[in-house]
Amino acid sequence: MTATSTPPPPSLRSAFSRGVALVRVLVGMHPVAYVLAAGGAAAFVSAIVAAAVVIGNVTDTIIVPVLDRGADPADILLPGVLAVVGVATWKAIGIVLRRAAAGWLQFKTQADVREQLVDRMLRLELGWHNKRGVGDLLAVTDTDAHQATFILAPLPYA
Repeated sequence: MTATSTPPPPSLRSAFSRGVALVRVLVGMHPVAYVLAAGGAAAFVSAIVAAAVVIGNVTDTIIVPVLDRGADPADILLPGVLAVVGVATWKAIGIVLRRAAAGWLQFKTQADVREQLVDRMLRLELGWHNKRGVGDLLAVTDTDAHQATFILAPLPYA
């Protein structure tokens, strides 16, 4: 019985470089989905900042005058409510766009990778297939495709 040695694990720099290269390839498969997801993330983040500004402005121009001076809120209430609703809508659109596009990116790329893996397996010799069960091949293909693409859903938000 001969002992087989396992290769040493890759260095941190090498593993990181290979990971970045893989992400580039995967994002490059569907760049429009990535751009939409990143745009949705940018819209969401900017809406959070806008919400802080709007709430501060509403507090200073509506709530404080009503509480301090007993001002009539009827004249100034509608613009404040519209501003808050507008920012909330902006934030919701950003969330939906990011999540939908990131999901589209991940699942479409996963399907493409799975198809490439199956195509690769179909080019292998028949003897290779005789040593493996069909269920094993399908499970490995699905698991490998999932593991290669799991980073794509949260990536645009990062």
